[in-house]
Amino acid sequence: MGMGMESGVSRRTFIKGASVAAAAVAGTAALAGCTTGGGSSASGDWMPKTWDYECDVLVIGYGGAGMWSSLIAADEGGQKVIVLEKAPERGGGNSSINNGEWTIVEKDKADTFKKYIKAFTHGQTPEPMINAWVEECIRNTEYADKYGMTYEVVEKALAGTIPEYSFLDDNAYEGSCKLSSVDGFGMLSFRELDEQREKLGIEVIFDAHDQRLIQNPET
Repeated sequence: MGMGMESGVSRRTFIKGASVAAAAVAGTAALAGCTTGGGSSASGDWMPKTWDYECDVLVIGYGGAGMWSSLIAADEGGQKVIVLEKAPERGGGNSSINNGEWTIVEKDKADTFKKYIKAFTHGQTPEPMINAWVEECIRNTEYADKYGMTYEVVEKALAGTIPEYSFLDDNAYEGSCKLSSVDGFGMLSFRELDEQREKLGIEVIFDAHDQRLIQNPET
């Protein structure tokens, strides 16, 4: 099982943890091979007697978002991380076909970009989510440089001088963000990030299906 990856899970697997958030499952988690199920009460019989893997952070999906989540959790948080991927091997995914672009937001443009996202999503994205996303986007180049990624900054990008969606307000959000320009149609970016994953010892389990979260029903 080379390069820190496991191919498949031999038995039906279960995920025990404290919470699920976006692409990551945060908290103490275990991948269990349990034949008796999860139990029904919080008095002690809800937890499987055995499991195959343990981790602090469980990431669902071996794409760009999952990769960033796993790197930051392992690198900055010092957490043991496992990534689950339903595909039998690394293949497609948006991160490998969208030219490897990622958003670059500068601090002085943050408020304008937040307004752009609200307009772009017709007001359907909650403000706390917009705020969190933009605040983290400001750090994208910091992380890209830290992990040795190859990119250039494109000045004319989304919400910029390129016309995109007719319902937006006549270039009201022009210049609110930039994009990275990456060679290799996204595959270079993924390979560079994957090298960092290997260095950090983050395990990827492929062909992972039929998982469910097992947790204490009271907590």
